[in-house]
Amino acid sequence: MKIYRLKISSWENGRSTPGDIEKEQLCFILHITKIELEQTLNVGQKPNPPRPNYVSFRATDEVYRKIKENAEKANLKIGTYVALTYEGGDLVVIDGLKDFMDEQMKIGRNLNQLTKMCHVGKITAPDLKSIQSTMNDIYIKLNRLI
Repeated sequence: MKIYRLKISSWENGRSTPGDIEKEQLCFILHITKIELEQTLNVGQKPNPPRPNYVSFRATDEVYRKIKENAEKANLKIGTYVALTYEGGDLVVIDGLKDFMDEQMKIGRNLNQLTKMCHVGKITAPDLKSIQSTMNDIYIKLNRLI
């Protein structure tokens, strides 16, 4: 089975939707129900509509500085930050999430290297099921948090 992170990302962002077979495979791999999978992938949500209108406004130095700081804190461009704020969406900024995700990716890479070494025969099969289960749980919880 070949389901890559890029494909999952396109499902999460609403650019495409997984087929029934892919959903079943993901549920099997991640040990979750179909409902949990759909909640995680936001399946069924409409993609963001295009924004054809252009808006500009003037602000004092203090207001601009606050907007810019908040946008940087949220890791967004100023225009995106203002649009999301005005649309009424709650912007949740989690300090240290980028560092945490970097560490998560490093753990995943190490896990992949161990798996490859097992397939090549350099090491005997270590029990990686608990690690895989933990990684899947963390991934699902992070997606729900974000």
